[in-house]
Amino acid sequence: MAVVAMFIKVDVVSAGRHMTSFVMTDAALVLAVLLAKPEAIPLAILATIAFAVVQNRPSMSKVFFNLGQEWLGSALALLLFTAIRDDRLVSVRTGFAALAAGALVGIVSAAAIAIGSRLTGSGSNQASNQSLLIVVAGSFGNAAIALQLVYLARVSLALAVVPLMPLALIYLAMRGIKDQQHSSDRAELLYKATSNLHEQANLDDGLLGALEQVRLAMRAHTARAVLLTPQGSVTCIAGDSPAASLEMKEASPAIDSAARRLASELPGAVLVRSASPMAADGAFSAFATEDAVFAPIRRSGEAAGLVVITAAIGGLCELYQSDVDLVEVLAKQTGLALERGALEQSLSQLIELEQRLTRQAYYDAVTGLANRNFLNEELERLLKEEQRAAILLVDLDDFKTVNDSLGHVAGDELLSIIADRLCECVGALGLVTRVGGDEFAILLTRIPDLDLAIRVASRIIEQVPALASISGREVGVGASIGIRLTEGTPDSPIDVLRDADLALYNAKAQGKGRFACYVPSMHLEVQERLVLTAALTNAVERDEFTLVFQPIYELVTGRLSAVEALVRWRHPERGELLPGSFLSLTEQTGLIVSLGKHVLRQTLAAVRTWSAMLGDSPFYAAVNVSGRQLQEPGFADMVLEEVRESGLPPSRLLLEITESVFIEDTEEIRIALERLAGSGIRLGLDDFGTGYSSLSQLHRFPLSQLKIDRSFVSRLDRNSDDRTLVSAIIQLAEAMRLDVVAEGIETDSQLEMLTGLGCRRGQGWLLGRPQPADSLAALLVAQTKQPRLSAV
Repeated sequence: MAVVAMFIKVDVVSAGRHMTSFVMTDAALVLAVLLAKPEAIPLAILATIAFAVVQNRPSMSKVFFNLGQEWLGSALALLLFTAIRDDRLVSVRTGFAALAAGALVGIVSAAAIAIGSRLTGSGSNQASNQSLLIVVAGSFGNAAIALQLVYLARVSLALAVVPLMPLALIYLAMRGIKDQQHSSDRAELLYKATSNLHEQANLDDGLLGALEQVRLAMRAHTARAVLLTPQGSVTCIAGDSPAASLEMKEASPAIDSAARRLASELPGAVLVRSASPMAADGAFSAFATEDAVFAPIRRSGEAAGLVVITAAIGGLCELYQSDVDLVEVLAKQTGLALERGALEQSLSQLIELEQRLTRQAYYDAVTGLANRNFLNEELERLLKEEQRAAILLVDLDDFKTVNDSLGHVAGDELLSIIADRLCECVGALGLVTRVGGDEFAILLTRIPDLDLAIRVASRIIEQVPALASISGREVGVGASIGIRLTEGTPDSPIDVLRDADLALYNAKAQGKGRFACYVPSMHLEVQERLVLTAALTNAVERDEFTLVFQPIYELVTGRLSAVEALVRWRHPERGELLPGSFLSLTEQTGLIVSLGKHVLRQTLAAVRTWSAMLGDSPFYAAVNVSGRQLQEPGFADMVLEEVRESGLPPSRLLLEITESVFIEDTEEIRIALERLAGSGIRLGLDDFGTGYSSLSQLHRFPLSQLKIDRSFVSRLDRNSDDRTLVSAIIQLAEAMRLDVVAEGIETDSQLEMLTGLGCRRGQGWLLGRPQPADSLAALLVAQTKQPRLSAV
């Protein structure tokens, strides 16, 4: 019986990828019950299974599983055969009993396979049903052939060879079916796994899905992937293990070390049996103590990770050499996916870099507005299309002072606030850009005429100076604007911006908070400024600057109580120039520092010559000081030294500062002013009401005088609002114990109103024009004889 069993053993695929060995116990059983004694039947079964073990070398769990289900089937079949057969060997009843017994063996085997598949979680209902049909049909056929063999042998031994031919054909057919089904399963598995890898947007999800597909199809215990990175390794495990996790996690140091070694040393996929010497290597045992397939993952030829498929200890399933190729394909596909991911990441980074560079090239980082490059391209397009447009070049007055005193962070914050205000002023009429520093350019594209550009400029000048809270301080800046229409089209955007800049320069030359429209003659004016700037450089050394003094009177008594020093430039070619034509240039070039020192020294010298006529009167001379001078290190020391060398009492000097100092309110400036005031030098606030002063800021400086700006005085007899404002300034000064001086008094009505409002002092052409020091001395002499206003 053992010889018979040895040549009728075959394998087929029954459920999922799980191999079921059909050792043809059904045929052996039919031969045994018909030809052998009952006690020989178990030996025949054992011999059949023993041959299968020798040929296939399954795990012990599989041996016991097969032995159990074969013995159970054989016992039930033997009982069924005994119950149905009669005493004759050759009879219909005995033949039917043999066929039924063979079929029952197949049914028991198929049922055991189906139960095992369900318990291990592999194999579908459809696969189990197919397995049942195949096994039952095969068992019935095997039993029929065995029955035929017995009957033919009784007639002639030669005829007994005939049934062996169908058995051989069945064996070959089943082997072919097994190979075809195995190839089909592998192809389907590879398709699903690679689809998971390449179709998922996220590489992690694709790899995890592929591992789970491979594990389920191979009925493996676990499927693990380890991906190597310069900082460490990440791993995921799909399977029945408690350590399984369908998400990427940081690998332990032991796993990281083992994976790096195997990924770099293994030439390809390898099956490592638990009993082989390789399994004792620590790198392999770090992953599994049972059979496992290891496959290195490579990306662009470099080690990138490891795939490990492990079999369960003592499980019903085992790994085969044919699985090695499958796992190697999975590892290669993973490497390709990593290369694709790296390429996509590189492309993504390249696109992101391109977008970032584009943003940097065309947009301002501080305000988020378009920048000069964007403006140039847009302006060039409009010029080519000959569209009517206007450029408004906006420069922030006194912004440098805020930036220097409060810091660049505060300056950037203020720029953002101003940018928002400009956008509100422009609306849908055009584009607001920042072209550098404290300059903005506005491109108005929906403009019918110049009037609209002027209205927008006026709106900006009105709304931009509103105070803003920056770093706990209220600050504000003004706006000066140059306007250039694109009519009379210049050659390029550079020409348009150059002309707008000329208009801006012209506006600033007229004072702060103004706008100017470009006219061609501005080019000549710029050339003149360049010539003046060059001439200014050596004007102080050549002693070309001289002083005149405008008298300041007590309005009630008419007494000459002070003078204001005013500088004039005796230009060698143009004659005497007023401050408006050159002071802004000295500010821009820094020459104001040396000029200011010259004015202070000459003023003190003049007052010293008047000392004999002044007596003990509180007479003083006022000298204007710019914010640029106050920022100069050592300014207070310079003033104190000049006063000391003059020999005059410090009270003879009053320094007039502008309200822009409130913006420049730095610790250094406050300390300098406090030192000067502490020495006895008076401090006055010039042009009060036209800038950025507030009551809280007035208290921050040691002031002794407020000067009412000439713009308010000139409208006193025409505007009731200005009268109210002047009255409020006078009352405020009295409350703060400050002297008040009104400048620009030119009419009798203005003088009368100021006197009626309580203003104590004033200056203007009505009272006395600026005059040289010797003429002022004559006034002082005359005053000692007739100190009345009518004498002026």
